[in-house]
Amino acid sequence: MKLISVIVPVKGSYVFLKSIIDQTLRVDSDEIELVIQDNTPENTEILDYLKVVSSPNICYFHQSQPLTMTQNFEEGIKNSKGKYLCILGADDNFSIHLLDVVSYLATKNIQSAVVNKAIYYWPGMKFKAHQNRPNFTIRKYKSNIRRVKIQNELEKLLSNGMVSIGDLPSPYQGIIKRELLEDVKLISGRYIPGACPDMAMAIALTSVVEDHVYLDIPVIISGQSYNSAGGKGARGEHKGDLKNKTFLPVDIEKNWPSFLPKIWTGPTIYIDSLVSASKSMGNEKITDKLNIEANYASIISFFPEYLRLVSTYVNRKPSSVIKLTVHVLQIIIKRTKFFILNMLKTKFGITSEKLYREIQTSLDACIILDEEISAAAKGISSLVISD
Repeated sequence: MKLISVIVPVKGSYVFLKSIIDQTLRVDSDEIELVIQDNTPENTEILDYLKVVSSPNICYFHQSQPLTMTQNFEEGIKNSKGKYLCILGADDNFSIHLLDVVSYLATKNIQSAVVNKAIYYWPGMKFKAHQNRPNFTIRKYKSNIRRVKIQNELEKLLSNGMVSIGDLPSPYQGIIKRELLEDVKLISGRYIPGACPDMAMAIALTSVVEDHVYLDIPVIISGQSYNSAGGKGARGEHKGDLKNKTFLPVDIEKNWPSFLPKIWTGPTIYIDSLVSASKSMGNEKITDKLNIEANYASIISFFPEYLRLVSTYVNRKPSSVIKLTVHVLQIIIKRTKFFILNMLKTKFGITSEKLYREIQTSLDACIILDEEISAAAKGISSLVISD
């Protein structure tokens, strides 16, 4: 059994995927496998590339029949062999030190970890504001590790409308023992009981993970490209009808929560997967603590064109209207703060982060990141876990 499987579900996006393949070759260890789960109809381009960079540590699986996003993720999990799993998008990448981190987790018998992530914008990214942003950022980190109290983290996220998976356990841009996803499948019948893989896995895993940590070392690069979910979000285009979304289940509308506007946005698909995963795991009480007004506020703030639609779902009690208004104001303040910080960073380079411009590929970003982590004073094997 491999120590870790890095799983990349992909549909197209070969120009990004090649960087992950090349980084796997740089790691050059039999302890890691790269599992490419490809749902691209025509795959000649990547087959030709894999012939040139042939490696026993790169496993390629192809299915031309259209799959939903969840189905493609599940095929990748099924085809992996690692003791630990890490799932990445094609535009993401990982440091060579990821293997050191997983070795540390295995030695300490830690089930799950999330990490401080570096941020990479592929050339061609567009934003609503501050277009000339540095395209690679290594956020300030302290090279430490701490245990995460999962239920406390879950309650915090629920109170904020569940618009993020926060520091919940998840193999998506995180690390987790595969046996825990097997436990999820045993209970729910699936590895991923929901339409949005990252949220569905995070919610399902809260029922089975006991030992979970946050590692403040950026061994994973969160990438965004023009057509990715992050890229669309940066332009305010991560929205639409539920109909004709081939990456969603065909019965998505039928099973959609009755209290949720029938639109495809980040905040709504997260709630749909929250409901689906909690129900599948027999833990429906999770949703009792959901602050739905905070979720509505997020939809209204980022997609004001849906204000009238969302208003039909809002409870008319004064307390609910006040909660909604307060959350909208909080989001406006937070967005204003980030606007100013991004302006200072973009125009004047004022930030505690390390910024890089004109980095052409995520492989180039990996090389920079690997050197940065190697130069850090504290070694991964010497870390002491704090509570």
